[in-house]
Amino acid sequence: MLFDSFPDAILFNDFCGDTPLYLLYHSSKDYRILEHVLQKMPCLALQKEKTFSGQPLIKRICAPWTSKQLSLTRTDVETNATLKDRWTKLVLTVRAAHACTIGQQQDGLLTQIPELHVALEFSCPPLVLCHFVEMYPEQVSMMMAKQNCYPLHYILARCGSPRDSQSTIQSLIASFPEAVHCEVEGRLPIHMAITPGRTWLDGIRDITYAGPDNLYCPDPQSGLIPFLQAAAMECADLATVYCLLRENPAVIRSIS
Repeated sequence: MLFDSFPDAILFNDFCGDTPLYLLYHSSKDYRILEHVLQKMPCLALQKEKTFSGQPLIKRICAPWTSKQLSLTRTDVETNATLKDRWTKLVLTVRAAHACTIGQQQDGLLTQIPELHVALEFSCPPLVLCHFVEMYPEQVSMMMAKQNCYPLHYILARCGSPRDSQSTIQSLIASFPEAVHCEVEGRLPIHMAITPGRTWLDGIRDITYAGPDNLYCPDPQSGLIPFLQAAAMECADLATVYCLLRENPAVIRSIS
């Protein structure tokens, strides 16, 4: 009721320099308060701190989940009240940031799209995406409605920095290995991984091991089988070309 009466107060600093918005992330505060606030004002998830080195709220909330030393299972989170509260508030914040980014801020949007798909579309950090895969493994095998593809295909086609997405690719394949055999506009994940210049260790190895038979399949855009597709890249990585051929030297017989 206080928020609805004077929503701007959510960003007023107290005598310690804290805002009510940030205080809502303390484990002693019921997540439903934050949920109500973000449903009314999703743009708060992108609110930047008014300091020289200030960062958006969403980045600050994601930061603790980007540690490589943080290895949590779904059971760990669900059985620990503090972790569960932190995770719930992270998801609420990601949903709000996503809603604000795509320009749809009406009530109810925060629960319409599967959590993993929201995190992918918002481009959460790779390690944060791995946590989403761990928490919602069933969503890895669900088609992304707007994109008409699986999460694996989405990350291969949309990820701006191939090297940063290796961990996410590994998690997606581990949860739904069948995705490497699914086509999107005639293209398999192996073709989509090679196109942006990924190397053997940046995801191509994991895709190849999960679907070795696809090394015979030509890319519909170039007409080349994977190892030739990699060799024809402008800045071809010879190690990647070699490893693709090493996995199945017999593909040379298909060249004619």
